[in-house]
Amino acid sequence: MGVRHLLADNVPGLVLSGVNRGQNVAEDVSYSGTIAGVEAQGALDHLHYASAAAVGFARGLNDTPKIAALLLGASALVPSYGIIAVAVVMALGGLISARRVAETMSHRITTMNHGQGHETSYAQMVSGWLGIPIEDIHLAQADTDQITIGRGTYASRSMMVGGSALRAAADDVIDKGKKFAAHFMEADAADVDFADGKFVIAGTDKEMPIGQVAQMSYIPVGLPAELGIGLQGAGAFAAHVPSFPNGCHICEVEVDPETGAVTIDRYSVVDDIGTVINPLLAAGQLHGGLAQGIGQAALERVAYDPESGQLLSGSFMDFALPRADDMPDVTVAFNPVEGDDNPLGVKGIGEGPTTASPPTVVNAVLDALAPRGVSHIDMPLTPETVWRALADAAQR
Repeated sequence: MGVRHLLADNVPGLVLSGVNRGQNVAEDVSYSGTIAGVEAQGALDHLHYASAAAVGFARGLNDTPKIAALLLGASALVPSYGIIAVAVVMALGGLISARRVAETMSHRITTMNHGQGHETSYAQMVSGWLGIPIEDIHLAQADTDQITIGRGTYASRSMMVGGSALRAAADDVIDKGKKFAAHFMEADAADVDFADGKFVIAGTDKEMPIGQVAQMSYIPVGLPAELGIGLQGAGAFAAHVPSFPNGCHICEVEVDPETGAVTIDRYSVVDDIGTVINPLLAAGQLHGGLAQGIGQAALERVAYDPESGQLLSGSFMDFALPRADDMPDVTVAFNPVEGDDNPLGVKGIGEGPTTASPPTVVNAVLDALAPRGVSHIDMPLTPETVWRALADAAQR
């Protein structure tokens, strides 16, 4: 059952005019196949899931007198974003080192946070893997004095590539820590297990916390030469296969036919981003990406003087960025299917909302304008653009 039929069956009196039927609003579409180990059918399941959410807020539409015309747009996506990061094989180095400063753990990595929350998610991951309190974990990023190779952050690669390198570095710390712990507890390294932040000799009650092992690994004398000095690990990960996150976006808009003003009332998102490391940060990235996509769809325009070529929108006094009051209420849900192309099972998230939101908003506006004869409109959907589209359709 497609989005259109689901809504029609559940919202009495609702008329879906629709544009690009069966292409953007998945009418009676079914398909299957496998893309990088992820069933494409899953994207359609998400579409139905989001449709069910859409039914809930669509039921009240006929009771809202200010709605000039209908208003629902849907966009299903199965992009391979992240492909830029992984199409060329890149090794991203990560380094974790334990220092003798109390029992802290520092980790250095060559991705660069610019709002994604790496300080939280990376520390959360390392804390879980090594059993170190999160407040005792410190992140250094993009510092070539400490780590010499890396490609920065772009194309949704930080968690898939950088996080996987961090996983490899944590495993390296554990492997080396077992050898140190075996020496300190006079045991064979093969008999040492690691769990809950402790190295334990199997079958005994002898154990050492990782912090203590890290401190003692800097003892200047008495350590076997093959152990070296200091507990540290290095890791790298090369992504040979792109990740394929997927999802569905549906929004509700109102259009004022007198002024052409478009209001986005509500927006629903269901995304499969693989393993969700931190749901709050992931939802925040979706909100941020939606702001970018909605800005592109409804507001942002680079304008030039047609005679001189002079840029006319060169400052934020002239270029319309979305503000808080331009954003709708957003409902976010995750339907995670672990990726099989990296040890964390994660997929990209950054481009998903920016990819899906412009066609979703445009589809919704076209759905609203279709009864008045409008079948095409260009972004951005400013009041003038919408008003002119209505005026032109009225003259035909």
